[in-house]
Amino acid sequence: MKSIPTVLLLTELFLMGTGAVSIAEGLFETKDVYVAGQDAIREYRIPALVTTVKGTLIAVCDARVERPADAINNIDLAMKRSFDNGRTWGPLKILADFPGQQAAADSSMLVDRMTGTIWIVYDHFLDKLLSSELRKQERRQIALHLIHSQDDGQTWSE
Repeated sequence: MKSIPTVLLLTELFLMGTGAVSIAEGLFETKDVYVAGQDAIREYRIPALVTTVKGTLIAVCDARVERPADAINNIDLAMKRSFDNGRTWGPLKILADFPGQQAAADSSMLVDRMTGTIWIVYDHFLDKLLSSELRKQERRQIALHLIHSQDDGQTWSE
């Protein structure tokens, strides 16, 4: 099964590549946040991770529901939160789920350190291609969506 490791694994891999492996041994642990096949999701892709002003880790990614392919495809925006620096993760929460083969994908996150507001911007792919001689990837209709949370990721705007 494919999985998306936390930022700790990336840091560990960086340290290993710099020859500092003896320093890194025992300092880091890894945890699979999203695992393909869990929660009725075929594949997870395109992760993003932030730490809120309260210290909560929020991980979001593409949840490719039926098949592992780019949009046009049934892709939801999935989120999990951790309150213990990534050792354990709460249940999967779907933040955006459009009908049919529309997709919520390619998210990025930002935390406003002054207000505590967490922002997510993501692509909303419609399930109809534009009529054109262009390649499929160039004919997709895409709109940017922006959502936010003011309560540490418990609830999100629409």
